[in-house]
Amino acid sequence: MKQKYLQTNLVYGATYANLFLNFHLRSILDKSNLPAIADQYVLEYAIFTDDETVPILTANKNFQRLAKLCEDSGGGIAFIKFEWPKEVTNRFDQRYGALVQMFKASADQALKQNAWLTAWVADLVVAKGFYSKILKKIEDGHGAVFVLPPRGGAEGMVGPLGKGEEALEAKELFTLVYENMHPLWQACHWDTPQFSKLPFSLLWNSGTGLLARSFSITPIIIKPSQKMTEGRGMIDGDIPAMCENPYWCEDWTEAPVCGAEPIQCYFPAFINKTSDIPWVKQWSSCLDQTQLPLLKHKLYYPDKVTANISDNISFTSDHVVNGILGGNNA
Repeated sequence: MKQKYLQTNLVYGATYANLFLNFHLRSILDKSNLPAIADQYVLEYAIFTDDETVPILTANKNFQRLAKLCEDSGGGIAFIKFEWPKEVTNRFDQRYGALVQMFKASADQALKQNAWLTAWVADLVVAKGFYSKILKKIEDGHGAVFVLPPRGGAEGMVGPLGKGEEALEAKELFTLVYENMHPLWQACHWDTPQFSKLPFSLLWNSGTGLLARSFSITPIIIKPSQKMTEGRGMIDGDIPAMCENPYWCEDWTEAPVCGAEPIQCYFPAFINKTSDIPWVKQWSSCLDQTQLPLLKHKLYYPDKVTANISDNISFTSDHVVNGILGGNNA
């Protein structure tokens, strides 16, 4: 009997529908991705959306390709529709609250189906061979695969991503993100004169790649548990601590996925001051305290060899992390 694999996504409005249909789906439907595993897994895909967006989705050829692929695998596509409260006038800003609710519902559904789970967001794009890499880790007995998707600005990425019908190779995709880094990630560089107002991730740049230390990590695929339906439901917040025996992708190329996010997200992303260990330590007190130990891990983009992080940069990042975590039970 084939293993069930449930994927879910939050897609509503013109901006996210465009990113989902023309970039996310284009990448996952590459012949090296979902089509390459469809004979081995029952593919289920559930889309959390609203009535206005459904016709936009169903009319798109990439959506139709996904529907047929899922059906041929023995699975299918489902719409889970929600209604917006009348007082909500800016739906774009409601996405994070909706994502929390989506994850809890996704975990519940995956448990009922005895399925492995990937809870997407509409602006994530993958490279060639993505699925075979992450599924191999779950097949080997890990309960989750942890990766930190780098954040790129959609406005600079959609042109190159829209050429042809195939996904990019991993290092090509990273180069695209590297050259079109989202303002939020630009401001996360520890040496920037205008440091991030949301320092979830701390970055050091070698000129050929990045070293990241992060309070947040994304379980890009998980074996769900009941407790995941009972917590806050933040996939890169409290959920990682609930994952058993996770595999850490220290080299991003082990699970090559990135964001192609509208620049308006979080903008302006910086404050007019330099980085400061005491300030980040104080800021981190607002996080779920299970996130603090995540900062100890070193993550390399696109991989450790290409990033070529010097000993000085590595030691500096250790000094920063030790200062932030000092006095915490992390």
